Amino acid sequence: MNKRCQGVYCIDSITVRVIDIVRTKTQFRDAKKSKTHQICHKRQTYRDQGQNSKSSEFGEEPIIHNTYKGKWCGVNDDMSLKWHGKYSYNETNVKNYVGNKGGNYMISVKLKSGNYRPIYVGKTKYLKTRLLGHLEDSNNACLKNHVSKHMLYFIWCDENNDENRTNIEYTLYKEYSPECNEDIPEGVEISITLPY
Repeated sequence: MNKRCQGVYCIDSITVRVIDIVRTKTQFRDAKKSKTHQICHKRQTYRDQGQNSKSSEFGEEPIIHNTYKGKWCGVNDDMSLKWHGKYSYNETNVKNYVGNKGGNYMISVKLKSGNYRPIYVGKTKYLKTRLLGHLEDSNNACLKNHVSKHMLYFIWCDENNDENRTNIEYTLYKEYSPECNEDIPEGVEISITLPY
């Protein structure tokens, strides 16, 4: 039986072959996991637990009801988002409730049924500045029209990582098909906590 020796250790050729197979499988698994982390999205269901709200000087502040933690397909990391808001979209509410830090946001109209229909999703390094900018002078004709004619509502989540913000924006776009997003965002679809 052939043996491979290194220093004072010798192992037979069969053992060497087994080690090589295990090493190859491990490398393949790691490569597959990395690929899956980038492109794989496994939709999972979550249970809507209803929503409560409390009154405030500037309208209603719903308690966000989704507790589902999404998972990247094939990866153990959770992408759990805490959504804030459902405030009426106006300058006063943005200034009073939103910090000027990175995150994602959605602007929606409220339907007669009481449900919300997102018309725009976005990401930004500076939430307050971006949301105020849409109100003051938006270059987006669709959004500008909605701002001038309809009662809108906004929600947001804080997210410091730019890659995460990109993927969250893309996932929201794929989920809700908002009419005022003129361009398809970049990113990959991931499992996240959806606001509604």
